[in-house]
Amino acid sequence: MAVFLLFLSALAQSAPAEGSPQARTLRIVEADRLELRNEGTEEIIILTGNPVRMVRGDDRIEAERIIYNRTRKKLHLLGAVRLNDRENRVVEAEQLDLDASDDSFEAISVKIQSGQFDLTGPLCQRAAGQILLSEGYLTPCARCGQAVDDYGFRAKEVLLYPGDRIIARGVWVLLKGQPVLYLPVLLLHLSERRPRLELGQDDTLGWWAQADLPYVSDFGLGFTLLRYYENRGWGLGFDHWGTDVAREHYRFLLLPPNPNLPGVPQLQYSAEYRLEEPDWRYEVNLKRDDAASDALPGRFENLGGRALLTDVDVNISKRRGEPTLRFSLRGVIDHDPLTPRPGDVQRIPEVEVGFPQGYRAGGFSLTARMVVGIYGAPPNPANRSARQAFGSYGYAGRALLEHAESYNAQLWSGASFSFSNRFLGYYYSTRNPDGEYERQIDWTTSASFRQVLGSFSLSLSLNRTAREGENPFSGVDPSPSQRATRQTRLGINLNYTQGPFSLSASTTRLLENSLNPGVLNTSPYDALTLTLGYSSSPLRTTLTHTRDLNEGKNLTTSGSLQYTPQPFSFGVNTSYNWDWQERGVQRWGPLNLSAGYALPGGNVSLSHARDLNTGWGQNTTFSLTLRDNLDSYTLSQTVTDANPAQNTPATLSGSARAIWGVHSLSFSDAFRFQIPDPAITDPSEDTANLTLAYSNSFSNTNLSLNGVWYFRDGYVKNPLLSFSQILRDPGRTLTLRGVWHFPERDQPYHYLQTLSFVGGLEVFPAPLLPEDPPGLAIQGGLNLNRTPDSGKFALVVSDFGPTFSFVGAERTRLFLSAFFSGSASAFPGDSLLGLLKPRIVVVLDRCCWAMRFTLDAQKNAATLSFLYGGQAADFLLDQSGFQFPGLGNRSTP
Repeated sequence: MAVFLLFLSALAQSAPAEGSPQARTLRIVEADRLELRNEGTEEIIILTGNPVRMVRGDDRIEAERIIYNRTRKKLHLLGAVRLNDRENRVVEAEQLDLDASDDSFEAISVKIQSGQFDLTGPLCQRAAGQILLSEGYLTPCARCGQAVDDYGFRAKEVLLYPGDRIIARGVWVLLKGQPVLYLPVLLLHLSERRPRLELGQDDTLGWWAQADLPYVSDFGLGFTLLRYYENRGWGLGFDHWGTDVAREHYRFLLLPPNPNLPGVPQLQYSAEYRLEEPDWRYEVNLKRDDAASDALPGRFENLGGRALLTDVDVNISKRRGEPTLRFSLRGVIDHDPLTPRPGDVQRIPEVEVGFPQGYRAGGFSLTARMVVGIYGAPPNPANRSARQAFGSYGYAGRALLEHAESYNAQLWSGASFSFSNRFLGYYYSTRNPDGEYERQIDWTTSASFRQVLGSFSLSLSLNRTAREGENPFSGVDPSPSQRATRQTRLGINLNYTQGPFSLSASTTRLLENSLNPGVLNTSPYDALTLTLGYSSSPLRTTLTHTRDLNEGKNLTTSGSLQYTPQPFSFGVNTSYNWDWQERGVQRWGPLNLSAGYALPGGNVSLSHARDLNTGWGQNTTFSLTLRDNLDSYTLSQTVTDANPAQNTPATLSGSARAIWGVHSLSFSDAFRFQIPDPAITDPSEDTANLTLAYSNSFSNTNLSLNGVWYFRDGYVKNPLLSFSQILRDPGRTLTLRGVWHFPERDQPYHYLQTLSFVGGLEVFPAPLLPEDPPGLAIQGGLNLNRTPDSGKFALVVSDFGPTFSFVGAERTRLFLSAFFSGSASAFPGDSLLGLLKPRIVVVLDRCCWAMRFTLDAQKNAATLSFLYGGQAADFLLDQSGFQFPGLGNRSTP
């Protein structure tokens, strides 16, 4: 038997369909008997089995008997034939003839499964991936166990296209097997693009209807949108997606006028186009939304446009190679000249040419770019001539020229030189009061030289900045804070390093200052900074002194010391102001002391700050951190000393936290003691805000106990227990939050302060069989807030209510929901008539189609929606905002 199977496999693999451009190999998976025949010049292979299983490319074939003509490349399949193709279409027939040269076949007594549709007919053919069924019957109800299909279609011919659509010609629509409507052509979709029909009625619109009819074309797919409102009129549009390599999405909807603007139809449209190529990128966006504030059913929501304005944004850019190119058009088309135009910045258009890599040779580099465009914007409020020329809004041309140069060189041993220059010039078509074209310049140049001689190093730097001109626009280019600034500074730095010791001196001289020339005569020098340092582990110390060279006065002296003999660390720093009386500052800076110890699994530290001028302490902080695998412990406390000069009290604040796996316990405190001056009273003195909290990350449980402790008087104010619980189980998904108020001195009784419920809870599981009892779920949002001193609550209900589910014969499901929304300012006792007007939702699921009926008692409105397909009911349930706990997530078609 093993030898027979090896021979069978080898024979099958040697029989490719050579004549086809998509030649595929026949591979025999299972067969009971093999017979070889020669009929004239033709070689015949006969396979029998129970069944015979073969694979040919993406086709999986089963039959009781297969006759293969190797010469003609034809397969003749007999008995319980089953073929599953690459489109996951299943063809079952009594007899099927397959031509291996072009993948075509003919079959008799056929049953086809394609998506959610089942098709039957006496004869079918396949050619070029399309299946043609003659005198066919098709329905999505065949797998629903219905004695008679709820609906179906009998057609003279049915054509199945590769992908997701069916086209039938000469069609009779059947309801419960009875013909009710004749259609010359019918288009059906196997994917989510199914016809959607919704009917409704309310006091404002009267009767209304909306239909989304899918279509497929050579250039894309989408929906044709039809709208009708009894009291408003008709609407028409489309929602189109392109199928080319570019991302294309076009939406358009013409709606009847808004009652506030009678006679003016409303338009909603958007166009999105984006194409990414290796070198180029193209992007176009158009948006307008006149109906954003009109609550019409069936309108586009969250379109992003504005009423009576079309936002245009076009960008084309070349990103590879040089030069880089960019074309940008960003503007607004105002369709209502009677209203003030928006103050958007417009570029109509803007063109950029750039050389980001530029020219490079040795240590020299040059980059540049130029941007030219016409701009519209409000005027710069600081530019008087622009305000006079533009009014509230104006247009002008602008050219931006930017170039940057840099040079770095090693002159000789130990000597280095660097140079950089960056120029930004904005040139405008507007003129100043003198008749000159306006411009704005931002020019920065710097050069530096450094020489190292053994332990010595000398650095010289020259920096020049120039900013001048005016900007006529607001929001287009950066506006200088000053009309003109031109400064040149020469800096010098001398450094000496020998072993662990270092000494440095630096200062800067102002050579040019066009903004305030008088400064050159009084203060040409910046402060001289002298720094002495020592660094050799574990000791590091720094002493810094600054001196005013213009007046020959000392300014400040500061020092710091760090000593880190592992695992200890110590630090101290302070400063002294020499001219503290003249400048009106304190003589001594704060003295900062710190000490630390590195533990095996953490660290402990202590720091203290003291005012050396008064001798008073400022603050002291202690912190401790420990870790042990997944467990951790932290403690931090800060004491702030009282300040009699400012009458601020002493405070103690900090926190402690312990984590054990999923458990976390934390404590925080904030003590505020008496104010030094007894004549000043503060209601928050001698109080402590205390919080004790527990959380469990596994069960999503959180508890928090907090209050204000008046420790001098011995009572607690606002003792509150806050709790939250999030449950995510197969039968429930809900969040429960609340606050419980404990007795206190002024209110010696317990009460519930707030309570909120959001989510869904399955009280009784959803039935799976007709004999199962009905299911019950509760979902929505419920919020209670206690009104002070009344014992009543402000009640807010948001889509809160029960949903009953039933299962009947033939896989019928029925969902009945009552959702309540509203508020009551004093519950119980206040009128709940608003809450007693629910939104009733009934969804009938017949497996192959679904219907949803909604009655909103508060809005006095009703809607009726239809959708066919196996996921129709889930889609309608999702649209109504319902998620039955335990049913899991449903995909939206």
